Amino acid sequence: MPSISGRSSSSDPGMKPERSFEAERPLANHCPELLREAPPPPDPAIALERLGETLADTLSAGLARLSGGDPAKLRPQAMRECTFEDLAGEFPGLAAHWLFATGEAGARFVVSIEGGAILQLVDRTFGGTGTAPDPLPEAFPLSAQLLVSRLQSTVATAIGTVLPPENPAATDVLKYDSSLARLAPFKAQTALLQLKLDVIEGERDPWTISFVFTPDAINQLQPGDTAGPEIPRRKHAAPNPADAPFGDVPLKLSASLVDMTIGFARLCALKPGDILPVAVARRVPLKADGKTIAHGTIGESDDRIAIQITNAF
Repeated sequence: MPSISGRSSSSDPGMKPERSFEAERPLANHCPELLREAPPPPDPAIALERLGETLADTLSAGLARLSGGDPAKLRPQAMRECTFEDLAGEFPGLAAHWLFATGEAGARFVVSIEGGAILQLVDRTFGGTGTAPDPLPEAFPLSAQLLVSRLQSTVATAIGTVLPPENPAATDVLKYDSSLARLAPFKAQTALLQLKLDVIEGERDPWTISFVFTPDAINQLQPGDTAGPEIPRRKHAAPNPADAPFGDVPLKLSASLVDMTIGFARLCALKPGDILPVAVARRVPLKADGKTIAHGTIGESDDRIAIQITNAF
């Protein structure tokens, strides 16, 4: 805060003194970048919609490798707002649930696949038609454990692929369980955003992959996508290569005086004393780090062979 000094402009004791104040130094003059209003927070719903479209593309090939068939078509459903209590009622039976953490901030999200879909994939892997037992078992058999692990890796790879470049941290599994109640990744009334991808494989019945995020986790995965226009940065003058420290950097130059072709047999027969007639090129290329930077002609200067630059790039 600037300090101020006051002076009384009235000598009448019965009147309120009037004072005028003068700042001892001028007030701060802030640049427009500091006075600009902060951008609105990103909309997690829009970010989740974009994430779903990208995941649909990246997961298709990975799921095809698991089933051994043609790439599946993944179709995102509309985003749904729910609580964890609502979500728990959606998977009452056997299913695979993973709690993932990704990004530098460790954004957490849950991926769920119904047990029937996984057992159908297992049956197809062993040469079957893709039929799941009815009713479903209470736990996955040993034959399904490997596929569950590969599904986990496929999802982690897909999420890592769609992360923005400025947030390239790895995607890790914090916990896995076949029961969402035992996994307990969130409190009952936690507000969540759910994205479902329908997996369509030809004439087979589609199955679904569920992704559940908190709004904060969505913003961490998609930073700045919907935050509005970027605040312009001040432009700095381009560095002058003639100034320090660039001007003192030594560069090795090379000039190709002769470029000739001889047969391999003649090359093998070369011995000391042989004479090879050559013609010096009229336009000699001058190179730095393998790139031609100028052309010149050969001559003499102070009893030394020299190149006179005719054109430079």
